[in-house]
Parts: sequence; structure tokens; C-alpha cells
Amino acid sequence: MILRHYLKCETCEQPITLRIGIGRNNVQKHTIQCPNCFEDIRFKLNLDYENITTELIMLENCEEGKEKGIIVNVHPDFAISKEKINEECFSPFLQYVSDNIINHDADIEQTNEQRQREIQRSLFLSEEWKDLKRAWSLKLNDNIELSETITNNSSDKFDYEEDLDSVNDWIFRFCYRMLSPGKLYLFYDATEYIRDNVILKYRSEMKRFRDFYINNLYEEHLERYFEAYSEFFSNYSEYSQLLNYMKQDTNLPKNYTVSSNDFQKTKMFFGNAYEHLTSNLTILAYYNNIANGRSFDQFETMDLNKYLTINKANRANPFKDTRPFYRLADCLDSSLRNASHHGSVKFNKKKKKIVYRSGGTGAERNISYTEYLMKCNNLLFSLSALLMLEMLLHRTDL
Repeated sequence: MILRHYLKCETCEQPITLRIGIGRNNVQKHTIQCPNCFEDIRFKLNLDYENITTELIMLENCEEGKEKGIIVNVHPDFAISKEKINEECFSPFLQYVSDNIINHDADIEQTNEQRQREIQRSLFLSEEWKDLKRAWSLKLNDNIELSETITNNSSDKFDYEEDLDSVNDWIFRFCYRMLSPGKLYLFYDATEYIRDNVILKYRSEMKRFRDFYINNLYEEHLERYFEAYSEFFSNYSEYSQLLNYMKQDTNLPKNYTVSSNDFQKTKMFFGNAYEHLTSNLTILAYYNNIANGRSFDQFETMDLNKYLTINKANRANPFKDTRPFYRLADCLDSSLRNASHHGSVKFNKKKKKIVYRSGGTGAERNISYTEYLMKCNNLLFSLSALLMLEMLLHRTDL
């Protein structure tokens, strides 16, 4: 379904015909650039699915228009071909169906009902996050009883076939939905490697590592994951424009772009998530030490104290030859992270390009905003898989 609204840019008075695709969540935020002066225009759409009503709220640099103008298509769940972004009679959803379903009949026949159901559940992540965030926050603040009450009331609300038995269980299953279906291999491949090369071979050292983790790392790591998820979902309508493609592990069609471009709100996510991921990747380094017949805190060329002092960009080096682990570090881009943290990133609104210099002084580079959002989503996928691995450390049968 597409809603049609007339807007006017408050800066240059350019009339705009806005065509907004309806997404799957109750609130969707969008930022476009005026087709004439290229200043940011922000608005949000509130959706009431029970009463079947919508409310468009002007947030910045726009007001209700009275005349037709330049057409601008936006959608929270799908990217749009650059040639279609200003076209009438165009549906991003139908285009997605045409590109990814109609031409893959054989794949559809092989897809079982359970997998399709899980895909549908995973599309309402932002609504579920609101409740999980409260339960998770309460847990971090030691309000366990209230945290568990929210958890116990959420099994049916969010269509879990088996009751959630703890906040950690909910976190694990939420991460599963974040990765499902096309990114679950990040978790499964690492889990299989740990089972075959750590748990089955070095059970006593595994137990020693588990005790160390729970007593020294667990709470700090959980806070980092919470911060990453909170920042991600605060601007979910930006990242969700690409999730359908990335969660299905399908390539974005050539010349496709996201329609909402709010780099001002998302510009710190990559750098912050990079810090969270590289800090928590130590878990994989410990596992790698055990798999190589050493104590969990003894590296091939250094001890633990030395390892913790090295540059975070190199934290994954000890397991670079262990593909199931190193795959979680593939999303790291130290140049973009350094530029972000040194304030050397700019957004060209006219070209929808991000321009940056590594460390503030390096060679100038540029990527599209669409590519930037892909990098952000991939960071969250790796964080989700790593968090699931950490949740497994709480099992008593290890």
C-alpha cells in the first residue's frame, strides 16, 4: 500500500508529491533531500493497524502542500531503483516481489512453511525490540523480577512457539530472528567449530574459560550489545531499507538506492558498533587459543595482558586463519571507523555520497549512503552472532 501526500519545502517552497510505502512497523521515519535545494526534509508516519489509520507528522523543513510537485518515492523496507525514485505508479514492494520471488519459483517450492513463518516474524523486529529493550535494561540494572515478568508475558505476544524462560533466552531468540534466514551461518559455522575443536577436545579448559567469562566479562559485554542494539533501533527505518535483501542473503540489484538518507542520525553508528564488536571479539580469540591446545588466555606470541593492549583493528588477527571465526570480522573497516571518530566524515546530499579521510589526514575516499547502511547492518549481524555464542556459555551442559 502506498500513501500519497503533497508537501512543500520550507526552505525553497518546492512542491513535492510524496509517495510513502507502508512498512510493517507502527512508526516509520524518513529523511529526504529537497529535489530543488537539497536541504533535509524529515517526517514520520504513525500507523495504527487495529483501527487502520495513518498519521503523517512533519518534523523538519516541510509543511502540508496544496499542489502537485516533483514525485519522491520512499519505503522503509525496500531499496528503489534510481530510475524509479521519482516515478508515478511505482511500487517498491511489487518490484521486490518481481525481482526475488517470481523469478525463483523453484526456490519457493523448496522452502518449507516453518522457514517462511520465521521470515515473517523477523520482519517485525522494531516492535519486539521495544519490549525486549525494557526487559534487558531492567536486567542490566538488577531489577530481575520485573525483567522476568515482561519476558514471561512476551512469549505469545511475539509468536514464540516455546515459552521464553529467561531474558537471556529472549535475547538469544531475538538475535536468531535478526539473522534469519540468510545470515544464520555466521552463528552455526562458529558453533560447529567450537563444538568440534574446543568442547569435545578440551572440556576442562573450556570450563575454566566459561567460569572466567561469567565472572569477568559477561556483564560488560552485555552492556555493549545493549548499546549497539539501542542505537540501531533508534533509527531502524534507515537500516531496514536493506534488511530484506541482506537477511535473505540476496544481492541488491544494480543501481538501487535507499530512499531515506538521514546520515546525520546514523553517522556515529558504524564507529560505535565497530568499537563494541572489536572489544567483544576477544571471546573468539580465547576460543581459538583453546582450539590450538593452549590455555584460553595464552596466545601464540603474547600473553593476555599484551593482547588487550594491541590496536582494536588487530584484535581479530590471532584467529585470521580460522574462517568460521574470522568471518565475523569481515565487516570491520578501520578506515571508516577512524574517520568517524575523528570527525572526518561528510555527507554530500546532492550525490548521496559519504566522503571521509581515515584518521582525518589520509587519502579521501567515498561510498554511497546505501553502501554505508550495508556496512552498518553487517556489523549488527556479526554482533548478533557473537552475542548468541556468548549466550551459549550460560548452558550448564558445556
